[in-house]
Amino acid sequence: MANALADSQISPKRPETSGRGFMLSDRKPSALSAGAVVAGIVICVSVIASETPAWQWMYQVWLSNPDNSHGLLVPIFAFALLWLRKELCPTVAGKVTRTAFTLGVALLVGGEAIKCAGIYCRMITLDAMSILPSLAGIVLCCGGWPAVRWAWPSVLFLGFMIPLPSSIGGLLGHALQHIATISSTYLMQLFGMPVISEGNLIFLSHTTLGVAQACSGIRMLISFFALTTALCFVVDRTVWQKLLIWLSAPLIAVLANVLRITATGIAYEFGNARLAELIFHDLAGWLMMPVGLMLLGVELFLLSRILPMGNRRDSRPIA
Repeated sequence: MANALADSQISPKRPETSGRGFMLSDRKPSALSAGAVVAGIVICVSVIASETPAWQWMYQVWLSNPDNSHGLLVPIFAFALLWLRKELCPTVAGKVTRTAFTLGVALLVGGEAIKCAGIYCRMITLDAMSILPSLAGIVLCCGGWPAVRWAWPSVLFLGFMIPLPSSIGGLLGHALQHIATISSTYLMQLFGMPVISEGNLIFLSHTTLGVAQACSGIRMLISFFALTTALCFVVDRTVWQKLLIWLSAPLIAVLANVLRITATGIAYEFGNARLAELIFHDLAGWLMMPVGLMLLGVELFLLSRILPMGNRRDSRPIA
């Protein structure tokens, strides 16, 4: 029995096998060679250069269309988000596995396919949308999974810089016009004002207030979706609170626009036309964002009171 015990201690441990007889191995994925990484970098630079027309088009839209003026700030915040998450930035080279490199190449090919479809269909929006999978492929090819964990919020946030297609923007703007007209009319009626609405027109005692396409609030809607998304990436809240914050973006945008139209109607009814025009076209446009931010601050305060976080040990940026 002593000999058997000695044999069991000396004999090497056999590798474990699965139920079907396959050997289970804990070997890590092999890293790519330096030549493959250099080739990936060359491919990435070529892809970035091919996206130059899309970047030029978006820049012109940001400057010329007020509904997309927030696009100028989106890349800036994307870089700022990378800096805020710098503790997750991979510092060790040579961690690009074959799986990550293969998936990165697939994303690059998919981005180029979307780009070609946009060129074939003459849809510059598809050309701009191809930037996102291409950037994701670049991150995977150059940095592997650690780089994805660091950079995916910034890549995702860049989606807000792409202007909406005119067809989608028109349908969304029309729906927001109707909501703003009905809600503003009801709010003014609560103040005792004799107002009625028909279509996108609000009939006051002495004048008619038209809720035009430019006053639909679509600019606020897109801006607040971008703002709440950015806030969810950096704020230290639970997942459910972040989801509520993100879903509150359309409500805050619509409410800010309704307050703007209501203030204009009150100025027309009890003030004068010059004051109303000042509120409607000048002051309200500047004040909508501060009002929306104030409403967002109130929401954060109420969430902290209703759903307190307590002493959380997992307080860390979203990853």
